Amino acid sequence: MSKTWKIVLIAAGAVVALLLVYAWVSARDRRIPRVTTARVELEDMVSKVTANGKIQAEKKVELSALVMGQIVNLAVRNGDAVKKSDFLLQIDRNRAVAEEAGSAAALAGSLAARDSARATLEQARRDADRAGRNYAANILPEAEHQRAKATLETAEADFQVAERRVEQNRANLNASRDTLSKRSPAGSLPARRS
Repeated sequence: MSKTWKIVLIAAGAVVALLLVYAWVSARDRRIPRVTTARVELEDMVSKVTANGKIQAEKKVELSALVMGQIVNLAVRNGDAVKKSDFLLQIDRNRAVAEEAGSAAALAGSLAARDSARATLEQARRDADRAGRNYAANILPEAEHQRAKATLETAEADFQVAERRVEQNRANLNASRDTLSKRSPAGSLPARRS
């Protein structure tokens, strides 16, 4: 072996020895607890507590509107304190006004249909009376007499249906008007507790 190789091997052995010493010293230093020092001074202490949990309000009030609709003006935010009769929100009146107008038109239409059914019923009664007299006098065949009676029964049923439609449309109109009446003069909607 040449002299150069001996020097290289001795240098490599020295490097490995140094690495082993460094690893041993750094491993020993990790086991030693670290200590932080500071100058003694007068300071305020702050205590922090970290815990899992749920924060709940003492009082929880669920609010709901008397009528449904799109909110166009929200006057309070989540967590704001409110008192009775405070303005909370405003609901769009356009839909409720349109529903009220539609209900009024439906009622007017059903009243006209009822009047028409009443006139048809009165005519059917007159025709049935006339057919009955003519049948009794042997002027009218029995089939025509039966047809007049059937027409009368159909007219009576149609009049009853028209009466029910008038009642239904009147109830719808009253409900629409009640919805509009639950609004304050400014168009705002009072809320109620549930």
